[in-house]
Amino acid sequence: MNDFTVDYGKPIPELGRYGTRELRDLRRWLFGRGRPPGEKWTCRLAPSIVCRSEAELFGLSMPRFALRIYLDRRERMFVNGRRSASVADQARRWGRRHQGETIVQQRSCKDVSRKLKLLRPAWLLWKNRCIADSLVRLPRRVGKWKGFRTLLSELGLAYGEGRKVWGLPYIRHTRLTGGGLCAQAACFMASTLLHRYANRVWGCAEITAIAHQASSAMGPGNADLTTSAWEFLIGGLTPRSVAAYFSDKRVGLNAVWQEVYECSAEGQELRSSEELQWYEESLRAYVQSGMPVILPLDLGRMAGRQAPGLGIDKDAIFATNSLDASKYYSGDHRAQRHAVVVVGWGPREGSYLLINDPATLPCLKATPRQLWNAAIYEEGNMERTLSGWHLPVTPAEIRVPLHLWRSWEDLDREHARPNPGLFRVAQTLARDAYLYGGDVQIPWPCDPGQFRLAQARDLSRIRGVVWNERTRLRDLLDVCQRRLVAGICRENQWCWVQVAKNAIVVWDAECDPPTRSDIRDPRRLLIGTLVGDQDGWRFRAFRSPQGDSMRGEGQRDHHIPCVPLRNLPPSALITSFATDGIEAAMRHWPVGVDLGECYCFFQRDAERFLPLWRIQGSWRNLFLVGDWVGQCIRWVIPAALLNLFRLINAGSWRTGGGGRWRDVLRGEKTYSLCLPLVSALERMAAVGNCRTVQARVAHQIGQAFADKDVAVAAIATFLPEIISLGRTGRKARRALEFLIGLAKELQDLGHPTRTVEIVGGSLIGGVWPGRLRRDGGMARGIRSLLKAKGRREVYAATVMSKEHALRRLLDSLLCVVDLARSRNVQFALELEPGPLFAVGDQEAIDLICKLLASNRYAALSSCLGLNLDVAHWQLANIDVPQVGVEAKMRVVHAHISDHGRGHFGDVPICHINNEEHFARWLGVVAEAIDVPRNDQQPKWYGALSVELEACRLSEHLRESVAVLQRIRNRHDP
Repeated sequence: MNDFTVDYGKPIPELGRYGTRELRDLRRWLFGRGRPPGEKWTCRLAPSIVCRSEAELFGLSMPRFALRIYLDRRERMFVNGRRSASVADQARRWGRRHQGETIVQQRSCKDVSRKLKLLRPAWLLWKNRCIADSLVRLPRRVGKWKGFRTLLSELGLAYGEGRKVWGLPYIRHTRLTGGGLCAQAACFMASTLLHRYANRVWGCAEITAIAHQASSAMGPGNADLTTSAWEFLIGGLTPRSVAAYFSDKRVGLNAVWQEVYECSAEGQELRSSEELQWYEESLRAYVQSGMPVILPLDLGRMAGRQAPGLGIDKDAIFATNSLDASKYYSGDHRAQRHAVVVVGWGPREGSYLLINDPATLPCLKATPRQLWNAAIYEEGNMERTLSGWHLPVTPAEIRVPLHLWRSWEDLDREHARPNPGLFRVAQTLARDAYLYGGDVQIPWPCDPGQFRLAQARDLSRIRGVVWNERTRLRDLLDVCQRRLVAGICRENQWCWVQVAKNAIVVWDAECDPPTRSDIRDPRRLLIGTLVGDQDGWRFRAFRSPQGDSMRGEGQRDHHIPCVPLRNLPPSALITSFATDGIEAAMRHWPVGVDLGECYCFFQRDAERFLPLWRIQGSWRNLFLVGDWVGQCIRWVIPAALLNLFRLINAGSWRTGGGGRWRDVLRGEKTYSLCLPLVSALERMAAVGNCRTVQARVAHQIGQAFADKDVAVAAIATFLPEIISLGRTGRKARRALEFLIGLAKELQDLGHPTRTVEIVGGSLIGGVWPGRLRRDGGMARGIRSLLKAKGRREVYAATVMSKEHALRRLLDSLLCVVDLARSRNVQFALELEPGPLFAVGDQEAIDLICKLLASNRYAALSSCLGLNLDVAHWQLANIDVPQVGVEAKMRVVHAHISDHGRGHFGDVPICHINNEEHFARWLGVVAEAIDVPRNDQQPKWYGALSVELEACRLSEHLRESVAVLQRIRNRHDP
């Protein structure tokens, strides 16, 4: 429905020639060749959790979606491309650091001073890498991938593809500092691979904020109006922050830093071949158990650059994969901390592992020795490396590490020693000849065996274990599985399985991790053993049977009775499912849906309904012309110089070069930053409260809906700038005035349009460039952000507290409340899930209800309600019993769609969750309609709208409407 094609030999719109070249290199790496001439890319605008997160930093309403490009004909692999040209056009100025605000966070940017910078944000964003969150896989027909396997995750349904698509998540990090956000990219890939175990999957901006909050004792929740802001650096994360991020309850995973042996003063050189073998076995144990591993590496050592004076290592990771080091590495001799994720493995004969590198390419081959040699340097010391350090990411229930481990709280302690892992516990236990009575012997140390993680019900499906008789191993594991799930432990309990030559030992992976004090007491870790001797194999359990009460514990769904769905309004549909605009949405409108919600506006609709020549004809709105001309004057000279440099750099001045100068003159986004784009927000702000233009646009919209005999029930918007100050905030308020007048004009045409749905905006008060002070006192971990060429430039974000942001939002709405009352229009505030949104969780909902009950906002209380978006409220960890009476009395509108474990996109109803899930939430909507309200509370004038933004297939629309009607019929008495 929203698909379009682009010739393979031409630049893809909004990605430019450099972004298209990046895609071609990725496809050539995965398939071994490019597409034949004459073929086309299949593209469409689609939601992207990463692009949405990055746009959130600048508080932009455009672009909302990424450009999804399918790499193969079967469309099993796709790339969400960053629309760098549009982002650069909209991010026209830096934010400000308010010197009067107290910084709350302990590890903040207090060592960063604001530096005046003439360059605009676009100069940094136009060269951004285009590959955002992607889904790739290894084509088996390519010979070099034979025998290799990767971790796979099913994300097709979550991304709204309408079918199951198994693939490997991949992302290239952005460059907003001297280095990049490689740690955030690694965290995203690891959490996405384990999304079925995680509470939520977050984008890069949220990862940075959560990591800084989790690793410090204070966060935005502890701020009040006197300390109304906190700050964080937009840069790489420290090891402490990475581990703290996964341990945060908003993520719901577990990650513990591990090392093969304890650091010594002599350095980290290999002391024996056993240590390298243990390192390889540890990586294989986790990755073949389905758990990704984050490795801290040095980018220079990956490229072959050793410590100063040691020259170039020809047996480096880049050389193994035939990568041009000059393309990805600046050649700097200093430490360049980097992060990669181990996502696959190869045959044991070659000892190869596969890593996803956010700076280069996915699925790079590397041996354990290469990974060992490419380890990061110690802080401030380039003579020692942290070889053997790795961070396995596991479900939260798995608490027992395999090797020596350090908690994230101990990483900053100088003399903190690591604790023993399961490997050392098993080694200590096996040195004793017999176990607690001498009748079961463990074969050690001659054969340490191999370790794997598995749930009790999946022991027989353990893979990657070397065994002479594979069929017999499967039978033995099946015996262990049947004995364990027969009452010894739960079916879904995680276990460490140690497979030795003639013994299988099952350890408990969910108990408290071992420490130095209890290494001699391994009884609590043991579950059972299966030992073979001359008399056969014997199983021994070290725990008493618990009966059937243990079976399936932790998997029971708590049944919540559903409220009868008596008074639900008719189903509606939001026009945002068609990215080409309202007219395109009407062409695919399902039969039988009589109500619609008009989205105002996609860019094409804005250019169609609000052309500049019509807006400039109004003398009262000439400020847009002056503002746009002023932007052009400030941009046209730098843009001309930039494009001239890019033309010369690309060789386009030559005959038959890679680019065409006509593309720059025509402004086809092949080379961005030619002239600023007049967005839909600016066009609506130019109209403001002009009744003539409002009546004309309402007539055009009403005529489009009249073709399908559909009534406009509400207006949907996405204007996060409403929370901003200064010129941007004034533009957003004028755009809101236009929407209020548009709703009134639609009412005059006979449409029941009395609700305007709005969003609260971002907590990001501004992104600003700075320079690290040289007067000492620099926080530990900030030094690692300083990269090539001696530049000490960093970029930081100022984050407001929730109460401060919500007061700013309500103060902005007070400016237009009189107009809304006179036009018989009310607002429905939508929750956007995430830690950086003003209205993003249950706390924000409760705080809004509290503020609206105060005298200061009494005039706004009867005009401002809540939009109950089922998917968004669920993503914000709000459960049905948590929706209080005060919140229900303010619900005036509702959206419904399905969702995954992250804000990947809107999914057709019941593609992921079952009907009972939606029936419970529809019961909340029914209760909200029936709850009695007074004059100080808004009335229900909205609708129950199906929201499928940028939907790919029109069948998904009809399916969602039909499923919603079936749920209502089953629960309607």
